[in-house]
Parts: sequence; C-alpha cells; structure tokens
Amino acid sequence: MMAGNEAATKTMKLFTQFDTNGNGTLSLEELERILVGLNPNFTHREILKAIRSIDRNHSGSIDFQEFIKWTQTPSMKQLMPVLEATASRIFKDDQALESDLPLGQGIGTCYNGSIYLWDLRSGRLLEEFGTLTDRTRHVLQHCDDLKELDQSPHLAAVTCIAVDWKRQLFVTGSSDNTLKLWDFWGKVLKTYHAHLSEVLCIDVDWEGGRMVSGGLASMVKIWELHRSMPVDTLNCDPGGVLCVSVDWQRDRLVCGAGKVLHVWDISVKTRVTEDAVIKPQCLQRLVGHTSQVNGVLVDWLNNIAFSGSLDKTLRCWNLITGELLQTFSEDLGEIWCMSGDLSRRSLVTGDSNGKVKVWDTTTRMCVKTLSGHTDCVISLSRVREGFMLSGGRDGTARVWDLEAGSCLRSIEAPDTLFGGRWVTTVRAEPKD
Repeated sequence: MMAGNEAATKTMKLFTQFDTNGNGTLSLEELERILVGLNPNFTHREILKAIRSIDRNHSGSIDFQEFIKWTQTPSMKQLMPVLEATASRIFKDDQALESDLPLGQGIGTCYNGSIYLWDLRSGRLLEEFGTLTDRTRHVLQHCDDLKELDQSPHLAAVTCIAVDWKRQLFVTGSSDNTLKLWDFWGKVLKTYHAHLSEVLCIDVDWEGGRMVSGGLASMVKIWELHRSMPVDTLNCDPGGVLCVSVDWQRDRLVCGAGKVLHVWDISVKTRVTEDAVIKPQCLQRLVGHTSQVNGVLVDWLNNIAFSGSLDKTLRCWNLITGELLQTFSEDLGEIWCMSGDLSRRSLVTGDSNGKVKVWDTTTRMCVKTLSGHTDCVISLSRVREGFMLSGGRDGTARVWDLEAGSCLRSIEAPDTLFGGRWVTTVRAEPKD
C-alpha cells in the first residue's frame, strides 16, 4: 500500500513538472517536450502518432488519468528513470528561463469574447475577464435594459485591444459593434456606441484621454474617453478599416481602408457653418495594394509608413508626397498583422502561413523567419527590443526571442464551447 502511494505521489510530481503552465492538463506542446526528451530523434509524425495514442478521449490535451495509464504501460515503466530525468531538466530549464526573461504581463483575447491576463514569464493565467456562459449570453442578447448591457462584457468576439499598464485600464473593440473600457479587475467602466458594424482596430491616447477606432463600415470614429459617443467621424474607402496609427502630438492619423491607406489631419473638427460643413482633411490616399490592408506601422519623425496586406506584399510609403518607395514580397504569405520598432530599423510581420518574420527596414530584407504557429498569425505586440508576443488562429500566444529565432513560451487559450479558440489580439507589457 505504501509502495502504491509512493508511486502515485511520484507520478503526480512528474505530471506537475511537465504541466509548465499549471492548468491541470498537458498540452500537445508540453507532451512533445516529454517525447523529445525521451528520444531526440523522434520525427514530428511519430510524435503526433504517439500523442494520439495517449490522448484517449481525443480532447486535444492529456489529463492526469491519461498520463497515469501511459506511464503504467510496460514500455514506459522501463523508461521511468529517463522520464524522471527529463522532468527534472525541463523544470530546471523553466526556472532558469523565468528568472532570466525580461518579461512582464500580457493580455490576450479570444474569439468567444474572453480576455486573459497572463504572466509571460511562466505562462500562468492570472485573470480571466468577459467569459459568458451560454445562458448568460442568451439572456443578454435578448435584454432590453441598456444600462445592464453597457455594464456587461462583449457579446461577440473581441477584435482589438489597447492597454494602459500604468493605470491598469484597457479598451476593447468587438464584433458586437461596441467598445468597452475596463479595469484590471474585470469591471466594465464604460461602453462606447456609434459603430454601424464590427470594430476592428483602436489607438488610444491615455494621457490626453482620446481614442480612435476603425470598423467594418469603413469609418474611423474619434472619441473622448469620458464620453460614450464619438466627437467626429472620418469616412474612408470601402472595404473596412482594419488598422490605424495616430501621432497624437501632431494630430495625424494613418489608417488602412480596404486596399488604400489614408493620411488624415485630425486637428480640425467637423463643424457646420451657414455656408458649408468643415471636416477633417484627408491629406493623402496611398494606392498600390491589390487586396485588404491589415497592418500599418509609421515612423512619424521621418514621415515613412510601412503597410502589410493580404496581397502578400509589404510596402513602404512617403506620407508627405504619397510616393510608394518600395515593395517587397520575399516569400510572404498574406500579411495579417505588424509590429516593431522603426527607430531601431526593425519591423515584424505575422502571416497566413503561421510565420513571424523580422525585417530590417534599412536593407528592406527579411533577416529572420520564426516558425511555431500552426495557423495564421493575427496579432503581434512588442515586449521590448528583441522580444515579441504573437497570437494566432491555432489558439496559442507565443513569446519570441527575435535575435535567437526561438519561441520562449507558448500559452494555450482555454477551450470554449462558443465560437473558436482563436487568439484574436495580444498586447504585452512594455519592459524597456
């Protein structure tokens, strides 16, 4: 009996050491680390075959009972010393990694409307906001109490997010046509109305209390954070506004609308006179992409913008003249997101092939290609120089060391009964 208890305790310790994110199950990636530790020569196909045999209920993860049954097979009993050594090495590696990583917290959102706050060092889930049961979702979808709706989480996918780490506030935009201001305790402080369709992108001036948002109806809304209705609206080319960047000091805005980039002067507010309607001025329309523009990154000091599109090209523009300076499409999939630090000549793209690519904006060359996501990369957020957080349709958020070209941490979004497991957007706490 004592021997049985000792064996169970040892198995539980092994399971806990392998469960690096502490969620009570082993993800496929966590199990892959075990199998590679047992046999470094395992091919990817052999690993998948082994995982399918262990995952008896086909849930996509390994629970403790499945782990026990696996370790009690005759072949695994012989390999227990190797398994224990692998667990010890993984545990020590993770401890060293956590102590060395210049990482803080990260926020990710999912297709079901849930919002997750993670410790990026360990991958631990710290808080979960906005998750609705099917019953609550149904009740809210048929609720006519506007006050209750305004104080409730989003009823559809969260598509974009902006975070004020200092004040512990964040704004989300959603497919339910609204934006919401939250605190880090999960309380909805304000709901913003006026978009006619899905909200797809946001940029917030936290110091000045201002915000802009773009949506599928090809409008950009300009807001003051303390007001629930916009103070101005910009009408753009058809196709939806999927990305926006603002120079809040000079009141300049660049957005991707369909296939076109718009450069706006937002210092002038719309006003009606006896003779005319005075509106913000569109300074440039940058035409060249042949498909939807999904990302834009702007060097406001030098008036240079980089845009990425579903046409599988990355383009560089002069914002003053509207001139297309260069087009590069070196082994690119459809570009879904962009981030980086143009002051350090670094630009990062995420594409439909699941690749994260690092570009040198001086040479205009791809200097690194990072693999790990198994589906489209749809969100990127800079952590600090050389580190990036990505989110993908494969249901994972990943922390990357761009210089080494390695994935430091992979965090799996929880399973959900509503919608999908897509990590729709991510934001990392800056650690510079």
